[in-house]
Amino acid sequence: MVDHDFIPPDAQHAYPYGIYDLKTNTTFVNVETGHDTSRFAVASIRAWWKTEGNVAYPQAEYLLIPANGGGSNGSRRR
Repeated sequence: MVDHDFIPPDAQHAYPYGIYDLKTNTTFVNVETGHDTSRFAVASIRAWWKTEGNVAYPQAEYLLIPANGGGSNGSRRR
């Protein structure tokens, strides 16, 4: 019987980044193992645009991205 689960120090961690399209009520989730969240966010938005966004919105001239700045994503977090 195991009474504790310990994650090995060399274990890979997966970090999801989700994009929700209000108009089409669809989601796009990208998963990465790195820690650079700003670069990952940009890469995820780019991947969404290349695979789904430009198909759903072929006439789009700009993209409005409201970003969550609360909780663990807070700008004043240390």
